[in-house]
Amino acid sequence: MKNNLKKGTALTMAAALALSLSACGGTAASSTAPAADSTTSTAGSTAETTGAVAPDDGNTTLKVFGDASVWLPSNETSVDASPFLVELQKATGVTLDLTAISGDTQQQFNLMIAGGQDNLPDIIDNTNRFEGGAQAAYESGYIIDLTPYIDEYAPNYRKYLDEHPDIDRLMKTDDGKYLTFPMIRGDDALCSFNGLIVRKDWLDADGLSVPVTMDDWHTMLTTFKEKNGATAPLVIDAKNHWHYRNFASAYGADYEYYVNDDGKVDFGPIQPGFKDYLTEMNKWYEEGLIDQNYLTADQNAREAAITSGQAGALWYAVGGGIGKYITAARDGGDDVFDLVGVPTPVLKEGDTPALGFKADAANNNGLSISTNCKNVALAMKFLDYGFSEEGDMLYNYGTEGVSYEMVDGKPTYTDLIMKNPDGLTASQAMGYYIGANHMNGGFVQELGYYNQYLALPQQQQAIQTWADNDGAKHLLPPFSMTAEESKTAGAIDTEIWTYVDENVAAFITGTTSLDEFDNFVATIQDMGVEDSIACKQAALDRYNAK
Repeated sequence: MKNNLKKGTALTMAAALALSLSACGGTAASSTAPAADSTTSTAGSTAETTGAVAPDDGNTTLKVFGDASVWLPSNETSVDASPFLVELQKATGVTLDLTAISGDTQQQFNLMIAGGQDNLPDIIDNTNRFEGGAQAAYESGYIIDLTPYIDEYAPNYRKYLDEHPDIDRLMKTDDGKYLTFPMIRGDDALCSFNGLIVRKDWLDADGLSVPVTMDDWHTMLTTFKEKNGATAPLVIDAKNHWHYRNFASAYGADYEYYVNDDGKVDFGPIQPGFKDYLTEMNKWYEEGLIDQNYLTADQNAREAAITSGQAGALWYAVGGGIGKYITAARDGGDDVFDLVGVPTPVLKEGDTPALGFKADAANNNGLSISTNCKNVALAMKFLDYGFSEEGDMLYNYGTEGVSYEMVDGKPTYTDLIMKNPDGLTASQAMGYYIGANHMNGGFVQELGYYNQYLALPQQQQAIQTWADNDGAKHLLPPFSMTAEESKTAGAIDTEIWTYVDENVAAFITGTTSLDEFDNFVATIQDMGVEDSIACKQAALDRYNAK
């Protein structure tokens, strides 16, 4: 299928990519890089629209280290296989020397870091892989402070931060440093893209309304089991805390560190309400309402349970879940199959859910420049390109005449994206031609992309439903801990989460009696949870004071 994709688009891409492909086999020629002082005026701005600065030796290559799933289309291994990256190189005059990792990515990252600072790439993607994040990476000498270079080499990024002080606050460290180029969600609607999903066709057939309370959920799952033959009415991922958080929040608890009603950091699993949550989950498990194999089931198994009619409810994404499953079912001739995004459950109808998935508008886990980078100006301007008007269009829509056309003044995806001739879903096709749905930093994700990406009315409804909660009050913001705080909290949390995850599974499946809950809480406290809370509270206080 991938070969067909390349052949099928070769002619349409030819005009747009001719200069790049003829220059050096799919990457941009170094001779096309503008001079160091070259600027191009944009509408209403004097910010630069190109991303490259040619050094004296003419070397325009940047070494990048990042996830294959972020940088490359699915199952591809070469930058040349991504029309988006080919165009990005052409536009910036930069040649990307990409180390794309897959599998145990954290282990591979650790090995890269262990090689020493002299072996670091120019650009490192996802600073969350450093223990303590970007702040710790800077304090440990792995990444540079971008602040002295932004005004000169990243004017587009500077302009965006000046015009969006809320984002500027998110991106600055406690002492005013900028450490990464983020992916910014340009509209609040872009922040709610995961949530609880239910088989709507089953609800309709069974005469049930969308569940709101925990009692509604129990009734619905029981009905799915008894009337629809569901052997795993609710499928959950034992490794994803959000699959627990949605239900725990109904009881005034959480499965994570969170901000309580007094504005203080707390730990959900030690709250009294967490026992009530576990009691209900144990009940559901004993009654066969939760997948009996949930502790070992992987994503493929959960997806198979939904598409084969074994399951009727899950927590998943609006694109990779609702869009993927509905499209697959209808392509297979099942016009009845339908899904609906449902709200985070509460105990009493009329209450506002305390939690719900809400991604940060921006944070410091994006793209950073290492202390080993020999041409900081080149790296800065390359990363700044996505914040220019030209770069914004490439990241969000791709190449005009190929992946989008202007229709009534708006960039509109072509059939290459929305009705791909090689059978790719819109999301898969976007992985080849744009950056908005997979890249981790260096641009602003636009609502115009999202509205087309969510082509189904079920998807539009879901993100509105999922956004209706008080999560913004209770989710920890993207604060920065010091290296010492990160070290202290990290050591404690590693031990705590191993213990919590094992015992929560035992409580839900009944292998450990809930009579042991008080001992469970006492053990977590003995492990030093209060010290971890104190570290996070100090970071939150600094964040709030910015």
